[in-house]
Amino acid sequence: MPTVHDVANYFLVLAARKSSGVTHMKLQKLCYYAQGFTLGMRGQRLFDARFRAWEYGPVCYDLWRRFQYRRDVLSAPNDFDPDALDEDTRSLIEMVDARFSGYSAMQLSKLTHREQPWRDAFQRAREHGSDEIADESMQRFFAPRIDQLDVCEAPPPADHDRVRALLQAHPEWAAETEASLQ
Repeated sequence: MPTVHDVANYFLVLAARKSSGVTHMKLQKLCYYAQGFTLGMRGQRLFDARFRAWEYGPVCYDLWRRFQYRRDVLSAPNDFDPDALDEDTRSLIEMVDARFSGYSAMQLSKLTHREQPWRDAFQRAREHGSDEIADESMQRFFAPRIDQLDVCEAPPPADHDRVRALLQAHPEWAAETEASLQ
């Protein structure tokens, strides 16, 4: 299983290939969407680290510690080998990147604020409970949105065919997704 840092590093590599910038805040949201769509598709986590409902959207504390207080555009690490991730993981990260990398960090923050997993955890935290975003909440939210990699009012997905190909390559994920929708 990859770590949140492996997933983050691959997002940074993809951004560097496109000569586009990714800030710490935007990277947090991209990793959140990768985790959410994996939970929705597979019913299991992409990486072990968890997300918390902070003021500007979901934040993984492990990733926050790595980039805390960084406001500039992050660089891809020189020592990261994307081939260390399996093909399905790279494909999922690439789909999330294609779908959400065009948004600014603030746009992604606002998008997550309209979504039930963050809203539930943020409300719970305001009532002096845990601010951790539950896997079950993410799975329920993302499972019906897998085919389009569609969230709230986001524009149409980058590539339906890649999502279908990934689900066809793993019929057990498609079956789990169908079961979770009933």
